[in-house]
Amino acid sequence: MSKQEDFRFRYAPQKGTEDAYLMAYLMKHGLSERRDEIILPALRAFWLPFALKAGNLNKEIVKKCGLKEVSNLAYQIDVLRHDLRLPIPPSILQKGGEIGEHSSKKNADKPVGDIEPEDTDKITYSQKSDMLIKFGGL
Repeated sequence: MSKQEDFRFRYAPQKGTEDAYLMAYLMKHGLSERRDEIILPALRAFWLPFALKAGNLNKEIVKKCGLKEVSNLAYQIDVLRHDLRLPIPPSILQKGGEIGEHSSKKNADKPVGDIEPEDTDKITYSQKSDMLIKFGGL
């Protein structure tokens, strides 16, 4: 049986700041009971691939982890865009475009719900899952 490492995080944001609102929201939604569900996925999505790479793990393991965490970040981006009705950022790769270039500039400032289906080449979650499985990301 392996020993556990004990990590503690204490944070006291100044009242009225964005961080204070964030922490209040998380506490209201069960942070103390569900910290592994709330904090660890965010930390993993942002930092786990870098940590594995720095740990000199097998490159394929690092790539699989990177694909999984990119998928998790993409899902969260979709949730934010849908819930807040945010426009598609110009940096998102679209069919026929290149990274950093939006192929449908006319939609760049439209909320997600206002974009016509024929204007984008949307990939369903099922298709995304199939792609990740094919490339070893799941």
